[in-house]
Amino acid sequence: MFLIFGRIWMIFRFAIKNGLYSYRATTSGSHIRLSPPLRLRYFFEDCGGVFFKLGQILAMRFDVLPITYAVALNELFDKVSPIPNELMFEVFKDEIGAGIDTYFDIGKKPIASASFAQVYRGRFRGEDVAIKIQKPNVEKYIKADLALLRGLFTVLKPFGILNVVKLEEVINQLKEWLVDELDYRREAHNTAIIYSHISQHSLEEQIIVPRMYETFTQRRVLVQTYVPGLTLSQILRGDQNTLEQKNIEKILLSFKSDIHIATNLFIRDLMRQYFVDGFFQADPHPGNLMILPGNKIGFLDFGIVGKSVSTTNYFCEFIYGAANLEYKKAAHGLVQFAAERVHSELGQENIGDKKMRDILEETLTFLERQFERELPSIIGNWHFSTGDTSLDINKRSSSIAFFKIVRLVEKYGLRLPSDVIAFIRTLLIVDMVCLRLSPKFNMVKAIHSFFDVFPLASITALKTSHTHELHTLQTLQSLQEDSLESTMIRKEQHLLAKEKLMDRIYALAERNPELYTTLKRYK
Repeated sequence: MFLIFGRIWMIFRFAIKNGLYSYRATTSGSHIRLSPPLRLRYFFEDCGGVFFKLGQILAMRFDVLPITYAVALNELFDKVSPIPNELMFEVFKDEIGAGIDTYFDIGKKPIASASFAQVYRGRFRGEDVAIKIQKPNVEKYIKADLALLRGLFTVLKPFGILNVVKLEEVINQLKEWLVDELDYRREAHNTAIIYSHISQHSLEEQIIVPRMYETFTQRRVLVQTYVPGLTLSQILRGDQNTLEQKNIEKILLSFKSDIHIATNLFIRDLMRQYFVDGFFQADPHPGNLMILPGNKIGFLDFGIVGKSVSTTNYFCEFIYGAANLEYKKAAHGLVQFAAERVHSELGQENIGDKKMRDILEETLTFLERQFERELPSIIGNWHFSTGDTSLDINKRSSSIAFFKIVRLVEKYGLRLPSDVIAFIRTLLIVDMVCLRLSPKFNMVKAIHSFFDVFPLASITALKTSHTHELHTLQTLQSLQEDSLESTMIRKEQHLLAKEKLMDRIYALAERNPELYTTLKRYK
């Protein structure tokens, strides 16, 4: 309780501090004028803990915050001050049972400091390794901060001060991510899966992920091979510091690496992870992405991953149609993807009802025509803006087009499942990072590069190599559901889904005379 009150007082002080002052001193001794986005960034930075992590999540949520705020919050990925080594090494000893010097020749300064961990570079049996250690007492502070956020949400909800639906979603996402992030055994397991996929597709010469040392994998300690290269956060930081930029340019020259080639490769590989493997890096902030010698790229930190629990072939068709200005194909892919989702929610007994099946088919045909009419303006503007290098990067961002598409789907009573939304967000985060890295970056061309390597017609066949993995995930999900609810309850859920669907269809028909006329004969 004392911890919670202490945090409340601290947060109140930081809110006042960042709200009242017009300027703030920097580490170089100069002063910077505080714009509203900077005030928010410094607030999260000062608060630390879960609030710091919340700021990082909001930096990746262009649907919650304006892009100018999201860009300002991106700086939070590089602004964590390290804590003393002796505190960190004590955690290592508690987890492993011996001091860190027993196993490693280790540097005395951390090479990275994140919100909940520090990373050290060391040597183990002649090999360079990265040693990730969780900061002490993290879980205690997380519980206090989550309680505060829940309290804040409860207070604000009746007044409608914030978009509380999305705020609640962000807090739920934060809690879910923290569960995954705080157990490094999960991260080691996820990394091993990603590593095996890269090997399966013979991409080791292009895509690098660290190899885990299972002997040292514990809940709060993780040891992996050290990946030499530049993180994208280091490169972006160089854009703000002339001396650092010159050093980075020299390093990239020695790497013989082209940043523009790397940007396309990041998009291509994330699409491969999602559409082909069904398992993707869902926390692709600039500190987790790397450029390595020879136009290789690297991914770090798989504490947070996404899984494609939905069948993605039709959604891939939509992306292909959008990238190639094939509006009919894009509309067909989007509607059929939604149809598969609806079928799974209704259950086989409802789909077997001929009247229900006919109504649904008529509605989907109507939706496909509507999407074919409305998608051209969204997709056409996307092609124009993302390729116009004279525009500000905020206007070149693909987030504008993709969120218009999400709203278009919702307008007609449909919704995209959470794994698709997670992938879209991941893609848009990397899109914004790539736009900042390379003025030549073009999301449409990057997507084309994916289909050049993985033709649309081949993706279904390629996914069969992961059928066993996906089946295992779905089986585990079904077993979990069986343990929580009986067959009777599932049938009731299917009936409820049918009622909700019919309500949405008739509400849609009332707003659209064309569909209303079609469905009248089924009354």
